[in-house]
Amino acid sequence: MMISNMIKKVFPTAEIISINKIGIFLYIGEIKVDIIEYPFPFFEVETIKGIRLASKSDISTMKISAITNRGSRKDFYDLHELLKEFTLKEIIDDYQRKYNIDNLEMAKRSLIYFEDANNEKERNNKVISLINESWENIKDDIERKYNELFQISHKNRQKK
Repeated sequence: MMISNMIKKVFPTAEIISINKIGIFLYIGEIKVDIIEYPFPFFEVETIKGIRLASKSDISTMKISAITNRGSRKDFYDLHELLKEFTLKEIIDDYQRKYNIDNLEMAKRSLIYFEDANNEKERNNKVISLINESWENIKDDIERKYNELFQISHKNRQKK
């Protein structure tokens, strides 16, 4: 049985948004669900009720990748939440290790480039904030953590 048929059988109200070579993207009620085939090894995999889930550290690296590629508002909201459990340095180090990235400049610039996210209008980019945080606060918090991390690095480089 195809996975899309299984999803419809288990979740009759599921609305499949797209199916492509990396996965199936859908809504179950108001919850966005991504079922992916991922070409990179996971750091950890959690299994809950027989369903394999990516760990938060794996998800954090995927968020950096997503922000670097498309800069969607929902990814910044997710990153903001992940920054409550991990430092930005930990996330960037994991991102570099997972994807074997030598040059982080594009990812670093993307972390504080909010223009695309500021202009989002489509349903797929709709953010329902469960934490009651404004978009402005999300941006400010990420930018503050970015500046804390990279100003320290910049000062260290100037001393050499």
